Amino acid sequence: MTTTADAVRRWVRPAAFLVLLVAGVVLMAGCGDEGEPVETSTEGGPGTPSQDAPRPDVDFVAEVTPGAEAIAVSWTLTNTSQARMLVVDRVPRASGAGLVQDPQATYVVGGEGRLVQLTQRLYDEPETTMSFAQPPTAGATELGPGETLQRDLAVPLPLERLSPWGNDLGDGPIELPDPVTSVQFCLGVLAGDPQPSWGPGAEGDVVVLDHGSPAVAAQHVLCSDPTPVG
Repeated sequence: MTTTADAVRRWVRPAAFLVLLVAGVVLMAGCGDEGEPVETSTEGGPGTPSQDAPRPDVDFVAEVTPGAEAIAVSWTLTNTSQARMLVVDRVPRASGAGLVQDPQATYVVGGEGRLVQLTQRLYDEPETTMSFAQPPTAGATELGPGETLQRDLAVPLPLERLSPWGNDLGDGPIELPDPVTSVQFCLGVLAGDPQPSWGPGAEGDVVVLDHGSPAVAAQHVLCSDPTPVG
């Protein structure tokens, strides 16, 4: 004769086993190689980043070609709207006179999995316990209605991480994925006129913008499809 207690015991055994099995899977998923932090996602994420600013009226074409000594990037952007826009096409680099906004430079950051993004865009301030004396900047070019901007870039190999916020956010140096299996180019575009809250403003023919400023929310990021490497 089967009692209520017997039925409960038969149900508890498999249920307890299921709980232990799930707990084991969670523990295994949380285990990984110890060592330097490895970047597994970028600010904005790979592909088309999550963003509030709508896509501006532009034609955008980007070709990414891995080579033996460098990754070549060729991109063209045409403003098909009736308003001026800013194209974040300059990344600061050190020179004898300090920093210059270089149209041939890119940021190099990790994406999901073993993807690496080569970018000319603005980034929001990351979550960190560190403080910054002043926000990093990037340069932008004004592009009028009907105008086209074109750039040919060469990013040297092996790739070295370059983020506007540095390579250590308080938990140790951040490394790129190793090996890298694909690369992608991303470009930031802001529709409308520059706002005072966006940064220092015009310096000659370049508009200097602050990372971490309201300009980030006004930016739409255009990305190429990932290109396999190796």
